[in-house]
Amino acid sequence: APHTHGKCLRGLQSERCELSGGPLDTWLLSLGHGVRCYHAALKSFFEDPEQVFLAYTTFATDTPQFDRSFFAEIGITNEVHQNIFERWFEKRIQEVSSCPTSTLAALAVGSGVPGGVQEGS
Repeated sequence: APHTHGKCLRGLQSERCELSGGPLDTWLLSLGHGVRCYHAALKSFFEDPEQVFLAYTTFATDTPQFDRSFFAEIGITNEVHQNIFERWFEKRIQEVSSCPTSTLAALAVGSGVPGGVQEGS
């Protein structure tokens, strides 16, 4: 029956879900300034903004750093758009930095960063 088809797809990031919104779309719309034009590029690699954050934040040092290769890889050449994304990353980094170190360590492990955050030996 066709009406059960949607249930099967809900777990996957189906095209239909993404077109009707989805976490990436909601995030890009919330940033404003036309950055939604990167939806297709981001959607090829990521399912939600949290994955984008983890992929382009370096947890190797005490202070997480935004990895500017994000712009080249997603194809963001517009400086206004770069600033919008950079501000979002900086804000997220501040939120994460105010968490206990164990949370940072968990994030680093989860994002597959080699080494991650080293807790006391």
